[in-house]
Amino acid sequence: MAPTSLWRIEPPPPPPPHAYPPTPPYIPPSYPPKVSPPYHPPVPSPNPPAPHPDPHTPYSPPAPCPEAPTPHPEPPTPYSPEPSPPVMPPPMTTARNVVIIAVVVPIAGLLLLGLLAALLLLARRRRRAEGAAVVEEDVDVVEEEHVRVQEHIVPDPSGQFLKVIDIEDEVDVKEHIIRHEIDDEAVDK
Repeated sequence: MAPTSLWRIEPPPPPPPHAYPPTPPYIPPSYPPKVSPPYHPPVPSPNPPAPHPDPHTPYSPPAPCPEAPTPHPEPPTPYSPEPSPPVMPPPMTTARNVVIIAVVVPIAGLLLLGLLAALLLLARRRRRAEGAAVVEEDVDVVEEEHVRVQEHIVPDPSGQFLKVIDIEDEVDVKEHIIRHEIDDEAVDK
C-alpha cells in the first residue's frame, strides 16, 4: 500500500466495467406532453369483393394470401463500455467569492455608517430646535388656610375641671404652572 498524504486528495479508482450499457440521462417531459394520435393505416382487403354470387352456383373459398418471408434478426453484440476517465474534483473558484466579499461588505458597511450618522444629525437638530424656543412660565399659586378651634372641659385626676383648647390649622397650597412659547419676533422687541 502506497503512503497517502494528508494534504493531497487522490482521485477515486475507476469504476469496474459493467455488463449493462449505461442508462441514458433523464429528460423531463414537457408539459403538456405533445403526443400525436395513433396512426391506423387502412387494411387492404386480400381480394376485391366478389360480385353477388348466383344462388345456383356452389360457393368456393377465396385463394389464400402469400405470406411475406420474415427476416432473421441478427444476434446482439456483447456490450463492452470504454473505461471512464478518472473523476477530478471541480477547480476551486475562490477568485469570484473574494471579489464579492471585498466589494459588497465594505459598501454595506458604508451605507450603515451613513444611516447612523444621518440619524444622529437628525436627533441633534431636533434637540437644538426644542432648546432654542423661548418659554415663558406663568405660575399661579393659590393658598387656602383653615383654622379650627375647639374648647373642651375635662376633669383632671384631682377632681378639678380643666379647660382644653384644640387648634387645627390646615394650609392648602395649589401651584399651577402655565408655559407659553414666545415667538422670536416678540423677544426681539
